[in-house]
Amino acid sequence: MSEARRESPLSTAPIKALIFDLMGTCIDWYSTVSPILKDAVSSSDGAGPSPPNALAWRHMFFQEIHNRFEAGLPQEDIDETHRRTLLALLGERTMEADKVEACLRAWHSQKGRAIVVSLSDQTAPQITTSTDDHQHGQT
Repeated sequence: MSEARRESPLSTAPIKALIFDLMGTCIDWYSTVSPILKDAVSSSDGAGPSPPNALAWRHMFFQEIHNRFEAGLPQEDIDETHRRTLLALLGERTMEADKVEACLRAWHSQKGRAIVVSLSDQTAPQITTSTDDHQHGQT
């Protein structure tokens, strides 16, 4: 057998960065958004079939983004999408404006998980993870 190594397309250039999905892989959105939403909903007025939860809100948010794309509508500020979907989930419930704003701010202040993978020639990947609180500015 030949000892010649096949070169992969990646071996011609050094890897600069690996990018992961930020809404779940590198960001712990749930443990930040869920308790704030739960607190806001418990102090809201009105009734509905069931109070909104963080998973339903996130699902509706991404569905709304998809619907806007499919309809050819322009991209909008994510806070507007979050606000509209939260209010839709509330249904007949009413929530004080400061509680709505607290829920929206939760999406910008999440716990991050830094995942660093360093690859060196002919060795196994070195993987390091850590969890820190990160403040994310509004975009």
